[in-house]
Amino acid sequence: MTFKDAVAKVLTTHDGPMHTCDIWAAIVRNGLYEGKGKTPYRTMTSQLITDIARRGERSRFVRVGFGLYGLRKRGHRAPARS
Repeated sequence: MTFKDAVAKVLTTHDGPMHTCDIWAAIVRNGLYEGKGKTPYRTMTSQLITDIARRGERSRFVRVGFGLYGLRKRGHRAPARS
């Protein structure tokens, strides 16, 4: 399972957006990642940031605050820019 698929699975089972620390804890707790990298938490976060930056509105993820991510299909929205 990819990082993004694992994140999507965790966010699907949660009512609202989650902090990356909590997302990672749920991924580990549920055995959704078995890689060997030195900093998988940072890799996961980087992949979320990159996916949103590259895909924009087509990304399944949305950043709703500092370190907080949700699923676009669940109606979570990025904060308005002023």
